[in-house]
Amino acid sequence: KTLLGHATFTEGGRPDVEGIFSTLPLYTRSSWGYILDPRTLPKGARGTLRVYALARDAEGHATVLGARTLTVDPREESSWARISGPLVALIAIGVVAGLLHLLLWVRCREDVRAPAPIQPVATDKAGVAELTVVALLVLASAAINVPAMTRGLGYDELYTASHFVVDTPLWKTATSVGVFNNHIAYSLIAGLGVRLLGPAEWVLRLPALVFGAAAVYFVWRFTRVLAGARAGLLSATLLALSPFFADWSRSARGYTGLALMALISSHSFLTVIRTGSPRAAIQHTVVTVLAIYFHLYGAWVLLVQYSFFLWLALRPTRARHAAAATEVSRGSLRLLWRSFLAVACVTVLLYLPTLTQLAQVANARGRAPVRAAFPGDLFYAFASTNSVVVGASVGLLAVIGLLCLRRRRLEASYLVALLGV
Repeated sequence: KTLLGHATFTEGGRPDVEGIFSTLPLYTRSSWGYILDPRTLPKGARGTLRVYALARDAEGHATVLGARTLTVDPREESSWARISGPLVALIAIGVVAGLLHLLLWVRCREDVRAPAPIQPVATDKAGVAELTVVALLVLASAAINVPAMTRGLGYDELYTASHFVVDTPLWKTATSVGVFNNHIAYSLIAGLGVRLLGPAEWVLRLPALVFGAAAVYFVWRFTRVLAGARAGLLSATLLALSPFFADWSRSARGYTGLALMALISSHSFLTVIRTGSPRAAIQHTVVTVLAIYFHLYGAWVLLVQYSFFLWLALRPTRARHAAAATEVSRGSLRLLWRSFLAVACVTVLLYLPTLTQLAQVANARGRAPVRAAFPGDLFYAFASTNSVVVGASVGLLAVIGLLCLRRRRLEASYLVALLGV
């Protein structure tokens, strides 16, 4: 017999039991569940299987709650024929991108006089009052989400906890993807937390809470550099009070980690462009890798940045001098060239153990149909309401924000492209 994993208590699954034991603590978590993925079964465990559910009390006595007979088709196992197509396509894209990047080094080495760096709007240091407000916003963001930290786990949280976090070796966590459900960096951090504090719901969600609160601070810092102190405080306030962001700040998933790393990556990217700072380039490398390791959607941030890098590197010299607002030194481009190369190499090494699984899942999922309503649905999700009035207000606020950046065309274009993807 082989232990497959540990079940997790869930909320609302047995209202009849809740009604009988409504006076007991945690009575709402009266049901349990375990998600069994056939691909996680031990090697050779195919055909007809008998799965038992065991309950163990505080004294170590075990009781069989029930059993189920399952049939796993031996043909379910992955084969090279099923994943070779996605793998070949991925390798081909990597080779083409690598050759293009090598050719760009020639452009980045051209000796062009470096322009005077454009100074940020908020050159003054933040005062005590401003820092106090920022600290209160960070605390408010955390406080809003604390009451929900102990609620029962949702489906994705349960899948992540049972397959990649609780009683799972860290190496297995780092080399498994499931059905794109494993946000690897988050699962590794949550796994360390479970080892230190135990497998409670609040422990599983604690990293998301911390990353969400940190994002409030970094959105203030990022916006302050671009548009001034008032805009920085406004952006931090909006993020701290956003219901949409609050939902992910109390969910045991990697989305707040992705948001935080995307913020820092964007700040570092624009800093390298404007100042040619080697320190910012190193920071850009580290946080961009982490963004992709928290979630593969972090690659979209990298794609937008690399598109701007291509444009800056390939445009004619005369065009560069004609547009002083977007003028960039070759020293900055060389730093970014090295940073993007390092990001690509480290990311490939981190995901290399999961490459076959990723190709298998991608092949099994196929291509989703295009939904014309998706951008609108996503916008209203960000706005946290279906109200047309509130949605229009949010859109107007976004337009005002872009107008504040009218003299910083590169930054405004970058943010529009990032929001677009």
